[in-house]
Amino acid sequence: YSKNVTYIEQFENNQFYSLKSYFSASNVGVNVNGGLIYRPIKQLRFGFAYTTPTWTTITMHNGYKLKSSITATDYSSTDNTYNLDLYTTPMNFTFGAAYQINNLGLLSVEYDLYYLNKKGLNARHWLKLGLEFCIRNNWFVRAGYAYQSSFRKDDEHYCPANTDTRTDTDYRIESGRHYGSVGFGYRMRYFYIDAAYQIRITNSRQYPFYTADYYPVRDMHHRVVFTLAWTYRR
Repeated sequence: YSKNVTYIEQFENNQFYSLKSYFSASNVGVNVNGGLIYRPIKQLRFGFAYTTPTWTTITMHNGYKLKSSITATDYSSTDNTYNLDLYTTPMNFTFGAAYQINNLGLLSVEYDLYYLNKKGLNARHWLKLGLEFCIRNNWFVRAGYAYQSSFRKDDEHYCPANTDTRTDTDYRIESGRHYGSVGFGYRMRYFYIDAAYQIRITNSRQYPFYTADYYPVRDMHHRVVFTLAWTYRR
């Protein structure tokens, strides 16, 4: 992951200054996962999966460069490198169920729990619901909803270090996300077409500066997706 940000201010008489900052991170990690499926009757299935925490080492770099028309000298930092050894991501428990409705449709539900035994963080909950139904011949309609909570505490306040030179104001604490989708499709033996509308709503608290009070922000992301596919069989 890498990010480069430039902050510029312009004044009278074509005077200006700019502050460029960069940040990058790379990591290597390992985890183990496994699961099982239980089918008590033909139409009903239950599933469970577990993923261990990911034990990883993260290496990060950041620095800055300051340039101004007011002074003849440009300023830049040395590359700041720091490591997080054996950083641990949350463990994940997944529970799911699916029910087939007489070859006419499918109802599914899934619940994910992400848990990290660390003070100051919430467990993250992720609930997913989905329904697909055959309305006529090979025509299908579907709908889905999902909710994802946040790891962050409600009273958490982002505060960078006094020596932080990054110019990107990422003082945003996410509160949770909602997902929704509707769509339809037509399926044949060797061909299918699919169309769907998706929406994502993210609630968060935005801090203009780390010493300022926050104001609520709601981001809405819309997508329309079309899929056209053929299956080739000899």
